Amino acid sequence: GMADFQHVVPVHAAQVRKRKRLDCPSVKDDLGTDKAGGLDMDDGDVMMLVPPLFAIKDNPTNIALLPSTNALSKSMQRGVVRHRWEMDIEPTLALPFNIQAVPKKVNWEDHIPRNSSEWDSQMAVCKLFDERPVWPRQSLYERLLDDGVHVSTSQFKSLLFKAGYYFSTGPFGKFWIKKEYDPRKDPESRIYQRIDFRMPPELRNLQTKRHDGSEKWSEMCKLERMPSKSFIFLQLFELKDDFIQAEIRKPSHQSTCSHSTGWFSKPMIKSLRLQLCIRFLSLCPNEDAKTLLRSSHQLLERSKKQEAICRSEQLKERKDVDEEAPAEHVGSE
Repeated sequence: GMADFQHVVPVHAAQVRKRKRLDCPSVKDDLGTDKAGGLDMDDGDVMMLVPPLFAIKDNPTNIALLPSTNALSKSMQRGVVRHRWEMDIEPTLALPFNIQAVPKKVNWEDHIPRNSSEWDSQMAVCKLFDERPVWPRQSLYERLLDDGVHVSTSQFKSLLFKAGYYFSTGPFGKFWIKKEYDPRKDPESRIYQRIDFRMPPELRNLQTKRHDGSEKWSEMCKLERMPSKSFIFLQLFELKDDFIQAEIRKPSHQSTCSHSTGWFSKPMIKSLRLQLCIRFLSLCPNEDAKTLLRSSHQLLERSKKQEAICRSEQLKERKDVDEEAPAEHVGSE
């Protein structure tokens, strides 16, 4: 803005005329005349550019900025000191699945006053994580409400931040996990994996739209009504289906937890997904749904056979490894 008031030293017309006469005598003496624009000035004159019409100010002024009174208030200083410990918590949101170590437990008891509402809410969340180490966010929130713990959305985020973490992708993606618990190292965590369902394009016009935009998680897990969204993901542990509950509790023969299927084999994940699809398709009286339902039943039977073959091969490989180990031990002796 102050560029409007800059000073410019003009080129004196007489000096230019003298230099040109010395360099080139043939040049006509037309500088400094009225035709040239009337630029004659005395030596040492300084020309100030006139501020343009669009300038906000016609005179430069000094503006003094005073410090905010809120920044100096004692209550704000106490608030900053009180919550500074939360800044030391290691990252917990959308962690990559291949991270080496999971976040450690936070000693929030040393910072939150006892007998306060925040203490009670945080303790309630930690007890739920002790009950089950992996939770879908909506399921955990509904469980808190059922237990009589009412918190706002922002408060709920803060409670989860102190007690858990979640992976961005993978078999436990977007599910909140108890700090210091690594489901990638525990085969028993397979029952807490996620399973997704995509509504076939032919049936998306039959979806029931809820006016309030919400749908209880517990109702979706009962598998008694069509979901209101074209794509959902649920937790295997919470699904009310006998086949799924029986399959996820069978011993796992996977040696590692993979990013795509977790602790299950590919045929098993396919079988679980098909069973979930069958439960939802059976709720539709549409002819297209019946056709898809018959196809899903056939695919499920085929997937079960593939799973049986895969399981037998894994058992055979494990048996061969167990037999080779004693032989190597005897040979070394």
